[in-house]
Order: sequence, then C-alpha cells, then structure tokens
Amino acid sequence: MDANARSLPLLGRGRAHLASVGETYAQHMHFALAVGCLLVMAGIACLAHALLPGLFQDKASKAVARLHAAFERRAEAEPAFIAQSDAGGLLILLLLSFAVALMPWLGGADVGISASMSLLALGVPVAALRGAATGEDEDEEDLSSAPPALRAGAHARGRDMPAADIAIIGAGFSGTMLAAQLARAGGPRIALIECRDMPARGAAYATSHPNHLLNVRAARMSAWPDDPGHFARWLVERGLGGPYDFAPRRSYGVYLEEQLAAAKAAAGDRLSLITAEAVDVAGRAVLLDDGRRISADTIVLALGNLPGTAAGALASLPPGLYWPDPWRGGLVDGLGAEDTILLLGTGLTMIDTAIALADAGFAGRIVAASRRGLLPRSHEESQPPAVPHGYAPGLPLTRQLRAVRARAAAIGWRAAIDELRPSTNGLWQGASDEERARFLRHLRPWWDVHRHRVAPAIADRLRLLTVADRLIVRAGTLAGAEPRPEGGARVALRLRGSSYCDRFDVARIVDCTGPASDLTGTRLLRNLVAKGLIRPDPQRLGLDTDAAGTALAADGSPSHGLYALGPLTRGRAFEMTAVPELRVQAAALARALEARLAEVSAGT
Repeated sequence: MDANARSLPLLGRGRAHLASVGETYAQHMHFALAVGCLLVMAGIACLAHALLPGLFQDKASKAVARLHAAFERRAEAEPAFIAQSDAGGLLILLLLSFAVALMPWLGGADVGISASMSLLALGVPVAALRGAATGEDEDEEDLSSAPPALRAGAHARGRDMPAADIAIIGAGFSGTMLAAQLARAGGPRIALIECRDMPARGAAYATSHPNHLLNVRAARMSAWPDDPGHFARWLVERGLGGPYDFAPRRSYGVYLEEQLAAAKAAAGDRLSLITAEAVDVAGRAVLLDDGRRISADTIVLALGNLPGTAAGALASLPPGLYWPDPWRGGLVDGLGAEDTILLLGTGLTMIDTAIALADAGFAGRIVAASRRGLLPRSHEESQPPAVPHGYAPGLPLTRQLRAVRARAAAIGWRAAIDELRPSTNGLWQGASDEERARFLRHLRPWWDVHRHRVAPAIADRLRLLTVADRLIVRAGTLAGAEPRPEGGARVALRLRGSSYCDRFDVARIVDCTGPASDLTGTRLLRNLVAKGLIRPDPQRLGLDTDAAGTALAADGSPSHGLYALGPLTRGRAFEMTAVPELRVQAAALARALEARLAEVSAGT
C-alpha cells in the first residue's frame, strides 16, 4: 500500500472530526493552536511557581477557567481568545530563549558563563509571562453586570480605552450622521471608529477629482431629514453652486466633515474619533487592529459598501497588472496612446474611472465590459420634483412591473422611477423571497441603470469618449487573462449570447464592478460570522436584520446590542444606498438607541 493510500483513512477521520464540531480546517487549527499555546504557558507558569512560589499564584487556575469557558461557548468564543495575553508571541520568545540558553553549553563554554547566560535567557520569557499575567488580571475582572459608570471607570484604569455607550464602526455617511444625530441628543458617549484617515467622507466622497459629481441634485442631498434644504444652503453660501446643480463629490465630503466637526464641538468628550480598524467583537467590546479594546453597551456596524474580492484568473495576476482598487493613484503611470485599459464593470464606478483616466491625460483606448454592457442613464437638465404615486405592497411582482411601465408611458420613465422611490422599500418587504430572487436575477441590472443616473455633464463626457472611440463598451464576461512576457496581459472576453471569445492585449485590468455583498470581504465580518453573531440575509445583499436594525444571529435570534446601518441592511430595505434614505435611517436608529439607553439606565 503506497503512502497516498495509507493517508486516506487519516484524511477521512479529519474531515469527519471537522464536520462533527462544525468548523473549517482554518477555524479548527486556530482554536487548537490557541488552546495549545495556553496550555504551554500554564505549564511554564506552574513550573516557575514551583521554584518561586511568589510568582503566578493563580495562573494555572485562570488558564483552566479560560479553557473551560472557551470549550463551553466554542461557537461564540473569541477566535483569538488567547491573543489578549500575547500567547503566540510569548511562546516564540520562550523557544528562542531556550535556544539561546543551550548555545553556550553546546559550544563548550565555561560552566559559570553557561549558567549565567542560561539564567539571563530564561529570565526574559519569565518576566514577559509575569507582565502578561498582570495585564490579564486587570482585564479579567467581571464587569458584565456592573453599572455603565463603574465599567467605564474600571476600563479607564486598565489598558483598554474609555468605555462608550455606543460604538459606531465606520465613519462614512451613515456612521457620521448617526453620531451627529446622537450628539444632538446630548446624552450618550459615542466612539466613532474609522480605519481611513478621512472620517466622514467614506469611499464615495473621498475623491479629490473635480469632475466626479454627485448623482443627485443638491436640493435632495441634505444630511438632515428635518432640514431638506441644508446642503443646498451650504453650497450657495460658499458660492459653490445652487440647489439644482450636481455638486462635486469632494465638496460634499467637505460638507460632511463640517457636520462631524460640529457634532464633535457640541458633544465634547462624549464623542471620540478613533482611527483604527475594528477586527472583532468580544462580548460588549470592539477589538481594534492595534490591540486596543473599546467596551460599549451598543455596537453599530456602519461599514458602508463592502469591498469586492478578485476571482479566477485575476487573483494570480501581478499587482501592477491587476488593480482591485480603481481609486488608487498612479493608474496611468507609464502608459501611452498605444495602450489599452480594461475596466471590468459598466456602472458608476466605471464612469468615475473613465473620467479620471481621460482627465489624467490617458490617450489610449478604454474597454469597459459587463455581462449586459448596460450604462447608467442620464438625468434630464431640468425635471420637476416627483410626487409619490402610492404603489400598494403585496401585489405580485409582474403586476407591479406592468403598473410602472404604464406610468412610464404616461409621464416618462424618469418621473415614473422617481415617484416609485418612496414606495420601493415597502414593495420589497412585501415581496416573497422567490419574487425578490427573480427581481435580482432578471430586473436588477435594468433597475440600477435607470434608478442610479448620472449628471447630464457626465453623460456628455461619456458620449464624447465613445464617439472618439476612446471608450468601447462591450457585453461579455472575462474568460481568461494571461500575463505577457513583454508586459501587460492577453485577455479573453466571452461575448454575451455567444461562445466566441474576443482576445486582445491590455496594459492593465481595473476592477470597477462596484460594491460587493460578500460578508467574508472584511476581517470584522468574517469573525462575526464565525462566531454566529451575524448571518447573511436570504438574498445575500448584506446582513440579516430585524425591523429595528438589530443584527440576527446564525440561529435567527437577535444579537442584542449589535445593530447594522446603511448598505449592509439592503436585505431588508433594498433602497438603502443613497443619502435621502440613509439620513432617515440614521435618524430613526438614533431615536431607537436613545430609547434603549434610557431603558438600560432605568434598569429595565
């Protein structure tokens, strides 16, 4: 019997064991490695305690308690429960110290010198272990049932950051305006966490390009639902435009920064702005990538649109050839008029990228490809405000579609889409899962290009690029991409409705497919899914939530104290990507959280 055959039973037992505990290989390895590190550390502490009883008097008992808790609540246990005491680093330090301690003995050095070096080498991990134990003593105090004020004082004494009533993860539009709404209330302590160094702007408004315009007129872009003309007045006061203009997105980013600054000034120390990446949630605490931890009674996920991930042939392409981030600078560096750039996607992200390429002086050819090759439609130069038509939820999708088409024939498709917008979420919630799936499969691409329109000036720019053959839009899917020795890649584009592949050379491939909905796209969401604290909605548009915005756990029960806001909630509220809807959602969640905090304070 060869080695491969002998290994099959072992592999089979391994698969069966993984299935029995409900974990992937990576999750199981991580958990087992953490347990092993903790056991090794506890053993070393016991040996040191045997020699020096003043050290590690309760280290072993605490290790046993942590192991018991981890195994009892394994599905919910923190994946890196051992990381709080830096077990992995200490174990590596211990192994290195043992190696250094053995070197003089193996080298035949004098006994006195060898003994001295061994004591010094082994003293380093013992000191580090003692420091870890001291830090753990501060962290392990049970404060779960203590009043918020007591918890805040205890965490302030430890190495954690001051406690907050509400921790908001993500400082794009949704997170910023939730913080601003809460700051108006005057009560809660808020921690606003953002991994970028430009809070308030998010991905949409971080651009510095003057020709990246808003897709909605200024009159409808107020950040405050109770003051619809707020942004338009702001724009006029600064001489940047009028209420019917499509303002530059960078101007809107400045506007949001000012709203956050005003909220910070009003709230003072009650609002903390934290630049770090939130990577996990453990109990009532947010864990940051720099090792800090923020305790909070309520945690809100306001992550905005999720990043996409490269698939297939793109994942193995060199970094300079495949660009997963179209917003990264230097896209045209080293390219000339004879080069071709392939943009994957034909939506709003592609339009931004094509405009930026043209303005940066790229004189080559731009090929944009998507499955249907549909481009976003344009707004009209002037269009009266829409009046809600009052579509009734609960009717079959086919009847709703016929009603919208009839209105479009009577008043024009733009007006028909706009008057439908206030009813969209009600229609979505009234549809069955089967109808939602049919809509996403067949109608969503057409809905997107009619609903998410571009400013007339942007449509004119695209038209000029197309007429000049500098922008070519194709309906097809990428079937392959192979790097060329002389640079660039040879791509194969399978045309829609055909088995034929058009093959051509490109200098760069840029992912412009726009927002993703995969919950494995960020470290934080991967950890929350692994713990069972969140789950995808049935259509996998984002998180599954209840009507109050509470995240639903893997078993469908509410994850109390964990909320979602913004595009993550598209599974329940499909129309949750633009400012007019996001501002209303942020205000509603702020009121709900204020009521919840009042109940907590009252002990109910």
